[in-house]
Amino acid sequence: MPSGQTLRIPKPGVSVKKNEILIVAFVRMGGESAPWGVAFGRPGKKPEVLSIPEPRNRDFVSAMMSDFAPALLTHFLSPRHSEEGRVEAHGNHRPELPVRQIWLPNAAHLEMLHCIAYTYHRTKYGAEHRREGLQALSRLCNWLFRESQRVGQTVTMVATQVLSEAYTFPSDDVRQGHLGFLLGWLGKGGRDARRAAADLAEQEPVSTNLDPEFERERLQPLVQAFNEARGEDNKASMA
Repeated sequence: MPSGQTLRIPKPGVSVKKNEILIVAFVRMGGESAPWGVAFGRPGKKPEVLSIPEPRNRDFVSAMMSDFAPALLTHFLSPRHSEEGRVEAHGNHRPELPVRQIWLPNAAHLEMLHCIAYTYHRTKYGAEHRREGLQALSRLCNWLFRESQRVGQTVTMVATQVLSEAYTFPSDDVRQGHLGFLLGWLGKGGRDARRAAADLAEQEPVSTNLDPEFERERLQPLVQAFNEARGEDNKASMA
């Protein structure tokens, strides 16, 4: 049931244009704080997906985050990556300058912003331009995470939190942390049909961690094979 007659958040495509929204989702290996992959894009568009073969290799993760950084920094009008940002940085403020948004599936993806902020705050990885890019990404992720804690903000939007505030769902708070479950309840049909859709959607993982069985049975052998091949290449180069 809707919690009220007025939505207190900007509607995508109406008060917030679709090109002012960036949707971001992370994937990580169980037990790791660094991402294994990241997907990002505009509403209604095919997302760009970045991934690495071994998420426990910090150099691989840093390289992937270096590729991701320009997209996020450009979206939030960084002066080094955006013409609008450069205009703003020189004091030529324009009232029509857009307020950008980032949308994340649930709180687990929000926490990844915090992890990235801590990881690259004082990084010394790679060339100077790469270090500067990662440090800028760290500052932006830290700001986005802090902004999410401020009541009434409309910059860092966590989809499950937004839906839970806008609607009353017939379930406990824990289950409302699953975006697919909430979308199932908001689908078409009667109560029984929507409950069945929500229960079915809830079986799929939507947090940053993959399904443990899928990771163990399908991905871990591939990661192991990659590491073995890389080890053989290192031995050959040293011989």
